[in-house]
Amino acid sequence: MYLFIFGFSLVLEMLLYTPTTPSKFQALGTSISAVYNFHCYNNSRAQPLYSPSKDGPTCLLDLQQKSGQLDKGHAATFLLQVQVRYPTNEKLLWESVEWSYRQLKAICKALGIKTPRTKYLKWQRCNISYSKMRRKTKSKRRRLDRSLLLLLDKIDGELGKLEKDYKLQMPEKYRRRRATIKKIYTQQHQIFHTGEKPKGRIVSIGKNYLRPIVRGKEIKPVEFGAKANKFQIDGISFIEHLNFNAFHEGNRFQDTIFKAQRLTRTKTRLAGADAIYATNKNRKFAAKYNIRTDFKRKGRAGKHERQRKQMAAMITKERATRLEGSFGKEKEHYRLKKIKARTRATETLWIFFGIHTANALEIGRRMAKALQQVA
Repeated sequence: MYLFIFGFSLVLEMLLYTPTTPSKFQALGTSISAVYNFHCYNNSRAQPLYSPSKDGPTCLLDLQQKSGQLDKGHAATFLLQVQVRYPTNEKLLWESVEWSYRQLKAICKALGIKTPRTKYLKWQRCNISYSKMRRKTKSKRRRLDRSLLLLLDKIDGELGKLEKDYKLQMPEKYRRRRATIKKIYTQQHQIFHTGEKPKGRIVSIGKNYLRPIVRGKEIKPVEFGAKANKFQIDGISFIEHLNFNAFHEGNRFQDTIFKAQRLTRTKTRLAGADAIYATNKNRKFAAKYNIRTDFKRKGRAGKHERQRKQMAAMITKERATRLEGSFGKEKEHYRLKKIKARTRATETLWIFFGIHTANALEIGRRMAKALQQVA
């Protein structure tokens, strides 16, 4: 994975740092703000990349006076959904039963012994009938859940007995899947008998790192995927934090400001963010470092209230058009609408490639436009 990331970042460095004339750098001043580190989203001490060329600038600080956008940033979060079927208790339990029974048959065949008797075929027919029902009542759901829990417990016990009696050495992938199914059984047993929702609920046996994230949308109240805190500098996107668990984006405001300042070597003067970022802690932080925001005012109006409103409206407009618009563009045109990767590492790589490919094309468009102007 790191080899692919290094290769992609190397192409960007070659694209950005090709020796050229001062007039070309002046035209491309706003594009150089795309220097970034692919691993910086979880490394609080990440440093910006430097230019190996003596003909070009050594860092973004050299272009501070040529680009008027490096001290302005916008932050927001969005969720990148993965390709996963909508989970229900019945689907999750049946997938666990089906996988466990398939492993039980394969082990028994390899050992040359008879497969233990279970009611798998009976409940396979019942599950098919249940899935075809238009109206799934509570009593039918509970009947199927109870039976699948008992069946899963029996098959799991048979697998454990075979592993112990024959001292089987199973591969790591098998052991991880077995551990995931055991955790699913514990969680579903708790839900069935107590009705309490367990913490860290698993929604897929193949992707045990996915968690339900409540978004509050009318048509999709719950979504499944990675939640990313993204900020933009002059239209170039950066990932500040990426997590498959839900997190409060308001707590990432200060880290986002520091990240932007480390990448650009420029003090942030203007910052636009959603209303959820406007906590008292973030307001005090912005006032302490003299950062102008588009947060709604609290308390009495100041002496320059009219000018403050005008500036806040301009920041909000910029954020709503460029930053919020980039979410849809990256999802529709850069394969981020439904991520079809199968592992956590490849999903993370997929997200980074999608966002930074959009950055690379944006830089290319600016370079082409600048060359046309020079010509």
